[in-house]
Formats: sequence, structure tokens, C-alpha cells
Amino acid sequence: MPYNRKKKLIPKNGKTILFWIILSLVGSCQSSEYNSRMIKFFVKGNEALKNEDYNAALRYYDAGIKIDSTFADIYNNRGIVYFKTLEWQKALKDYNHALSIKSNFTNAYFNRANLYFSLEKYDKSITDFSQVISTYPDSAEIYFYRAKAYLESSKYDSAYLDLNKVIQQQPKNADAYDSRGYIQIKRKKNQEAKQDLKKALSLNPKLDLAWANLGVLEGLTKGSKDSSLVYFQKALEINPKEVYTLSQFALYYLEQDKYDLATENIQKVNERDTQNPQLLFAKATLFYKKNKTKQAINLLERLNKENKISDEMHLLLGECYLKEGKVDKSCEIWEKLSKIDITLIEDKIKKYCQ
Repeated sequence: MPYNRKKKLIPKNGKTILFWIILSLVGSCQSSEYNSRMIKFFVKGNEALKNEDYNAALRYYDAGIKIDSTFADIYNNRGIVYFKTLEWQKALKDYNHALSIKSNFTNAYFNRANLYFSLEKYDKSITDFSQVISTYPDSAEIYFYRAKAYLESSKYDSAYLDLNKVIQQQPKNADAYDSRGYIQIKRKKNQEAKQDLKKALSLNPKLDLAWANLGVLEGLTKGSKDSSLVYFQKALEINPKEVYTLSQFALYYLEQDKYDLATENIQKVNERDTQNPQLLFAKATLFYKKNKTKQAINLLERLNKENKISDEMHLLLGECYLKEGKVDKSCEIWEKLSKIDITLIEDKIKKYCQ
């Protein structure tokens, strides 16, 4: 199943966490072991950072470091400035330096975990979030962040366990049920997914992706096409620009060979995110349906090379290879998929790969 979950799996109060890290340092650094002039620059930098004046914050932090380069907190906060201004390699250097000064610096681990996530280094992100959890084992927000990293690493069972922790601590967290519902789809637990998504919507009926995934589930479970249509429409009423919903809506229409309606949704996604994996999947499906198999293969092979391919995309790629007479390549894909869910391709393996 396709995904585009960065918005919903990041906790809504994630920004609060980051500013808590910044502001908590202001009152904790008034120590005689550090140069008082450096501390003044540090405090001014924090105020500028709080006000999102990144140029001023950088000037203050640079000035403070020139006076005293032994204070881990100032490197951590300058790393935040670099993160905010998308100078990620400089941010990484500062977080690493902060940790070289103070090896148990939880704030720097948290910020570096977010940076690694942005750099798509998910295993390193997970390691750093785990370090934060060892210090704050009751923080639902950190489990939420780590669940996102597990999801991006396709470690769905681990993501599921982390979201369980969130729900245990915050039983009315609609976003957590929404996200766990999506994870359950990835784990092929469709009934449990539906329960979680409906629970999420009972807590917050404005969760557009929960409605969209109910529409997806109707398709996966061979449910009502009318219900799918209603769910997708509800999702788009809430957020008409969400590329995930538009892409899934396109796939819904492609299943019914309604190419014009599918193309309309594909074009809407294309206006917003030309590289979205679900957009490329929808385009590949449209190409396949119109017997433009080579164009479909090009898109799917690109997703595979970028490690952004789902089981359903692999299935389509196998079908495309078969259509092109490349049975060996189809069988290679089906053999891999059989280890995940033999029911997906058992008949094809028996027919073509024996």
C-alpha cells in the first residue's frame, strides 16, 4: 500500500518539544564554570532562535563560541539554527561536537535523531531516539517520533509496538490511532486497521488520512466501491490538496477503468509533488492499463532503485515484466513476495515459475 505519512505520524506538538529543548537551556547555564560573556551571547541567541531570527541567532552563537568553545549547549542550539536553515551537514557537525563534549546530552541526541530522519538515515535516527527513550521512557512523543522512523525503515512491527506505547500513555490520542491503523494496513491486519481508523475518527472526525485509508481498506478487502468513494470524498472535503488521498483516489478510479477521472487526480498530485511515490505508482498503473508497459516499468524500476517501492508496486512490476515476456524477472519478484504473503502470487508461481 502506498504512503505519504510524514504529516500525520509526526506529533502535532513536535515543535513544542524542540522549543522545550531550546528554552530549558536558558535557565540551566548560569554556572560559574563558563565565561559570563559567552553565556550572555548564548541567551541572546536563544531569544533570537525563539523568535525565528536565525541570522541573529547564528551571530550570537558564533560570538559565544569564539569566547568559550567548551559549552555543549551552544553547539546544540547552533545546530538547531543550521537545521532550520537547511544547512544539515553543519547541523550534524554541531550536534556531534555537542555530544563529544557531553556524551549524555539527551537534547542533542533528540535533535540529531530529527536530523538523521530528514537525511533519510532512519537506522541512525532510531538509534538516537532510543537513546532519548532510555532517559525519558514515559514520553509518548518520543515513541511517536521513533515509530515514524521505524515506518520509513519498513520495520512495521516495531512501529506498531511504539504506537502501542503512545496509546497506552495517551488513550485519547486520535493521531496515534490513525497512525496505528495505517501501520496495521502495512502489517496486513485489515480488520484491526479498520478498528483503529474508526476509533481515530470517533476522537477526531477531521483526520483526512483516516478517511482516505478507510477508502483504501474497502478496496483491499473487496468491500463496497460506493463506501470507498464516500470515504475518499470525505478526506478531500477536509484536505483537498493531500497528495496521498488524491493518489489513492486515482488508483480507485483506475481499478474501475475510469481513466479520465484517474487522470484528473493524477494531474492534481503532479501540480504539488512530481516525485511522490504514489503519484509515480498511479502513473505506472495508468501506463499498464493503456498497454504502455515500458513506461510503467521505467517508473517502477526507478522506485525500486530508490527503495521506495511497496508490495503492490512490486506486484505491478511483476505483471509488467510478464507482459513484456520477461518471465524470469517476474518470477524473481514473485518469489520474494511469496515470503511476505504467498496468497498474493501463489497461482502465478505455479503457472509460470515451476
